Amino acid sequence: MKRDWGRSVAGFALCTVALSTLAGADQQAAKTEAVDSEVYRQFMSGQVSETSDLDLWFKCEQFNWLPLALPDETGASILRQPSGQVLPFDAKTFAPGFMKKLPLHYLNTVPSYRLWLVEDRASRSTLFYNEKGDLVLTLPPEPGYSPRWFLQETRPDLFSGPYTPWYVDSMTRMYDPARVALEVTIVPSAYAQDYLYVESRLAAEAAKQALASGSGGGALMRYSGPPVSNLTITAIERRTNAVRVTVAYPNDYTNGLAVFHTDDLLDFWWELGTTTNINPATNWIEWTDLGVTNMWATPRMYACGSDIDTDGDGFWDSAEILRFHSDPQDPLSKPVNVSGSISYNGIETGTVYALAVAVEDGWPLGCSASRFGPGGYTNNEVAVPRSYWFKSFLDVNNNHSRDLWEPSGIFSASSTSVTSNLAGVDIPIQDVPSLWGALSYSGPATGNVYVVAVPSSNSFDSIYRQTISWEQGSETQTGGVIYLSFPACYSFKSLPASNYWIRAFIDEDYDGEFTVSDPAGQYSAQSIPVSNRLTGINITLAFDADGDGMADGWEMLYGNLSDSAADPDGDGLSNLQESLFGTNPLDPDTDQDGLSDEEETTAGLDPFYNPLSHRLASLTFAYDDQDRLERVESPASSLTMGYDAAANLTNAVCSKGE
Repeated sequence: MKRDWGRSVAGFALCTVALSTLAGADQQAAKTEAVDSEVYRQFMSGQVSETSDLDLWFKCEQFNWLPLALPDETGASILRQPSGQVLPFDAKTFAPGFMKKLPLHYLNTVPSYRLWLVEDRASRSTLFYNEKGDLVLTLPPEPGYSPRWFLQETRPDLFSGPYTPWYVDSMTRMYDPARVALEVTIVPSAYAQDYLYVESRLAAEAAKQALASGSGGGALMRYSGPPVSNLTITAIERRTNAVRVTVAYPNDYTNGLAVFHTDDLLDFWWELGTTTNINPATNWIEWTDLGVTNMWATPRMYACGSDIDTDGDGFWDSAEILRFHSDPQDPLSKPVNVSGSISYNGIETGTVYALAVAVEDGWPLGCSASRFGPGGYTNNEVAVPRSYWFKSFLDVNNNHSRDLWEPSGIFSASSTSVTSNLAGVDIPIQDVPSLWGALSYSGPATGNVYVVAVPSSNSFDSIYRQTISWEQGSETQTGGVIYLSFPACYSFKSLPASNYWIRAFIDEDYDGEFTVSDPAGQYSAQSIPVSNRLTGINITLAFDADGDGMADGWEMLYGNLSDSAADPDGDGLSNLQESLFGTNPLDPDTDQDGLSDEEETTAGLDPFYNPLSHRLASLTFAYDDQDRLERVESPASSLTMGYDAAANLTNAVCSKGE
């Protein structure tokens, strides 16, 4: 299902072009030159050699089209979609009996055949129909075929346990691949160049006519087409901070009409845009969606429905299917009211959403109520009987979705069964500790940049750290490397509430660890409490910003030392000397050998080498009853001695072995 099928959309209907004048034999040389080699390669990459290849193409297209099928929890509705695709086929390998059942047409002056492919719900076979509706082939599914393959690939977590059975079942019905039936046109591969040549001429002529008319291919402002037999969205036009939707309806239509929209392209929870009575003087209406802004590039889909109420429960079927996810055939399946209060004591402001969700870790807005700021709420979109997790968040950035750093809360860790109106669903929301800032640097150092939030003053090591890569990507035009530039922004979008030192360094040796030679910086010499969202936590990186000869990172490790001449540990070495030697300025004897750092450095000894660890702590001598030495025991790994029987023991030389 990963094959890259070529596409050729024959979407032009130009009666002013005489096709017969485009396919003359005297134009064959020009035709070959006119067909772009890359276009030809892409077109031929979609070649099918047998019906199983068409079935594979069908599965790939089901994957693409299924998210666009009308949301329907019953799974009964089918998207019957002309794919617009033309595929080359090898006439030598296709079964002759199969081809004889397909009516012949000419498309772009070449032979062509149209097919409909449908997945049978019962057998899961792929059914091939010709354009007359005659079944010409039944292709059984492969062994082990699962109708849940779309969800298993796109939502593997759906079957891992945290979701209610109702939600899994409804998603399985909604994303049943049998809900997509597609039409495709096939042309013999031998005519591929002829087809593409005429296609390119048609496209050029269409562009020329559009330019001459000045239309530019713009969307319809009004519907002036032929009468329609169903509700039809005929135009969706982008306006400044709005979208205008045109809906056409049959001439004899007298029902009410509703327009819905959704930004949730997976779960398909729709929101009501408007309801209206139709104007009998026209066969169309326009509605302007003012909920769209230029600030966030959010895909949005639209649907419309009538006021039919099959089960007589007072809710339109279209609203039950799209908005509430209830059963339009069952009067007991309908939305009820869930009410309560949302509390918050922080400083953030914005719209507060109260959600009822069928998934434990989800935050979709479909079944929700909103208000500005905390307070009481009533969610009248909660369908019963069903179980929900009730949640709330404060949409600080007004992007209509919950971000990790935004204040949020949950009513209960377990789902709540709802069978009727439910009150007292009170949700406290709390701030999420987070940090936001920028890094500045003007030196020559290069390397990945690390920002750390550390709970201790003498460290750059922390499990809370962000990495900013020095290599940011590749330049598409030249192929060169794009490197990090300053100022560079960073953020910690969720931290445990605590006090932190916020530091950063450039890792010049790319080992992922801080060394004192790395340019470094910190937000403050003191730790800062982090319990909510903090912004402006900016850091300037440098090797020695104050010019005192001591590396800034080294100063931070030892309590932000700033006086190079001071000697806080009293060992006779100044802070500057300690930084040059690498010794601890807060400990007079770094290696704990009894000699001060000053004594060792003055004598030319290593202040990091402790000879005590190489000395013998003791020797144990064992004698026999005649007072003769039998053995010597020692921690030393080697022992050399000389022994004189008369003197019992003349000497013993012990040395620690390697």
